[in-house]
Amino acid sequence: MSGPAGARHGRPWHQFAFWWGGNVNMFNVVLGAVTVSIGLTFWWALIAIAAGTLIGALLVAVLHFVPDEDAYRAVGFLKDALAPGSYLALTHVTSDKLPPRATASARAVYANATEQMYLRTKAQIERFFDGLELVPPYLGAEPSVVHMGLWGCEDPELADSEGSRWGYGGVARRP
Repeated sequence: MSGPAGARHGRPWHQFAFWWGGNVNMFNVVLGAVTVSIGLTFWWALIAIAAGTLIGALLVAVLHFVPDEDAYRAVGFLKDALAPGSYLALTHVTSDKLPPRATASARAVYANATEQMYLRTKAQIERFFDGLELVPPYLGAEPSVVHMGLWGCEDPELADSEGSRWGYGGVARRP
């Protein structure tokens, strides 16, 4: 089902959290690298990166290249480093509700890559948010992990399409 672009994907303001998080995290990586490259110690770089965790962390299109226990351990470490009141935003590809042929093709693309692709179910992706408070993905929704196309949408029925079902996304706050 299709509709106007604003109805399918929300307005730009609704995507602000994803834009902000990505740019702030990139700023922290660059800031950390710059502090080391200009001769400051590793500890100053670590302080610069840690300052970014006061705002939050963004893991977009990353965890599906990390094996199960390593992924859960890494996210657990990151959640422990987040300051109370900060946020974790995460997206992840899935095989839920997709034709087996399509997911087999996606896996085949990465068959000879340095790292394999790990498609996880919604329940497995929700596990990344254990101990955090999920936020609603759109106005009127219950806090939950949803297909990525539903984030910030104005009309969930129009936003739910085959293209939006390739992954789940969620944002949660550390209490």
